[in-house]
Amino acid sequence: MLKDTIYAEWIKARKSGDVSLKKLYESVYNKILNTEKSGKYALPLDDEIVLQCITKELNEVQEEYELAKQAGRHELRLELANYIMILQDYLPLQYSEDNVRVLIGELYDQGFRDRGRLIKQTITEIGAHYDRKKIPALVAEFLAQCE
Repeated sequence: MLKDTIYAEWIKARKSGDVSLKKLYESVYNKILNTEKSGKYALPLDDEIVLQCITKELNEVQEEYELAKQAGRHELRLELANYIMILQDYLPLQYSEDNVRVLIGELYDQGFRDRGRLIKQTITEIGAHYDRKKIPALVAEFLAQCE
């Protein structure tokens, strides 16, 4: 399971003394544990839920990267870029925005014409393959074109 892999990498980073990697894996593992404790999902967590935790961490690291870029902190940017590459290795191949638009069109043709249902079904179909925060805007854009 993916959770076990993250845990093993965290232990490996702790034993090697790599504080930077330890911090990254510890943050991801804590997100996984908090998700388990939330009670929203059946235990043990399946890999799809763990991927959502990794995606959350990736989004946070990317935001930090942009802030470091604006602040001109080159060393921090290099460290965060390394984190981004590590986290992306765990994620499945990401959908392009065009692929998501095609999926939204297919779901609309299948009868998901209500905005809320279309967003929910798109998120369900995509899983961790695309940033969920961007989906409502794509659905709204698609529905505006249909009118």
